Amino acid sequence: MSELIIYNGKVYTEDGKIDNGYIHVKDGQIVAIGEGDDKAAIDNDTTNKIQVIDAKGHHVLPGFIDIHIHGGYGQDAMDGSYDGLKYLSENLLSEGTTSYLATTMTQSTDKIDKALTNIAKYEAEQDVHNAAEIVGIHLEGPFISENKVGAQHPQYVVRPFIDKIK
Repeated sequence: MSELIIYNGKVYTEDGKIDNGYIHVKDGQIVAIGEGDDKAAIDNDTTNKIQVIDAKGHHVLPGFIDIHIHGGYGQDAMDGSYDGLKYLSENLLSEGTTSYLATTMTQSTDKIDKALTNIAKYEAEQDVHNAAEIVGIHLEGPFISENKVGAQHPQYVVRPFIDKIK
């Protein structure tokens, strides 16, 4: 069982901010959030197996979820190579993004199919403990308005049809 307590931080939750707060984590799950330092848990740790981190008044935030990311760090979700997605995911985690939707672009059907296949393969095999987790795919196009293509290539815009979506 792994256990971690981060204390003495400005802890942000869905209910607001705790100025002198702590977060207590057991086996990857948050089991307590509160004010102070969770001294009782620390004092009861006779085995000294709880990792204790003093946040020194810094901000402690939940991991970020990016719902639209084409790539970064020289990698592109449309390429979808295993090594590229791994590199992207590791770097995203280092900046606080814990999960994301790999996002495609309006391209040829073959390129989109290849990207979807590669992303799905990586998603099934990914190491979620050492990299940001791909939690799905944001299919940006090709089913967009011909009148509002924005940065998408108009050559590849198509009308939606149910067989292709499946």
